[in-house]
Amino acid sequence: MKKLVPLLFTAAVLTACDSGESTGAGEAEPSLPEPLEVSLQVQETVVANEPVELTAIVTQGTEAVTGADEVEFEVWQEEEKESSNLLTAGHEGEGVYVAETLFAEAGVYHIQSHVTARDMHTMPETTITVSGPEPALGEETAHPYSHDAHGTVTIHLAEPGAIQLNEPAIFNVHAKSGEVQLTGADVSLELWREGAEKHEWVKLTEQEGAYTGEVTFAEAGTYQVQTHVMKDSDSIHEHTETVIEVLE
Repeated sequence: MKKLVPLLFTAAVLTACDSGESTGAGEAEPSLPEPLEVSLQVQETVVANEPVELTAIVTQGTEAVTGADEVEFEVWQEEEKESSNLLTAGHEGEGVYVAETLFAEAGVYHIQSHVTARDMHTMPETTITVSGPEPALGEETAHPYSHDAHGTVTIHLAEPGAIQLNEPAIFNVHAKSGEVQLTGADVSLELWREGAEKHEWVKLTEQEGAYTGEVTFAEAGTYQVQTHVMKDSDSIHEHTETVIEVLE
């Protein structure tokens, strides 16, 4: 009977140790947050100089992300990423972020969204194909238009004088081919503040021999303004650049 006592004591000690190890193994590990997901929605093909919406739908799990820190679209033409432009998207509700732009030249463009929210960052990418302006109904699809046959295209941007911050400014463009007023063209302004990466596009409307548009500037400073004139599916694509000042 005396020989059994040490054995029973040892078994009790081992049982206590096993019980302690089992408790530690049962502790729950912390769960990882759901990843940030972005659905980038862009038309596959568009027409040059027509407004295009770029849309990013931001979610985390089943929840719409409504308070993203930053949503931007980086846009560049094929093999010209060093010349890319950044467009800031606005939130339209339910995690849907939208920016509007237009493309002055035909070609293939890359669209990459940069989304930062909840300490995460993601940047999916897609492409869009831009074609020349569609011909009017009944118009022939091929109509050569060379500078030699019709003369040199000249562009004159009539600036609106003193431009004040947050006040509408009217821009007028006159375009000629040789000595003849150029009508039926697609004319747009590309504007960006000096030192900024974001470019804004304004399509002008043809009125009584001129092309007119209204621009309101949200920031004072020096701006570059590039006037683009296109006609006949890119047979004509001319542009000029000037500098303006926006006063506070």
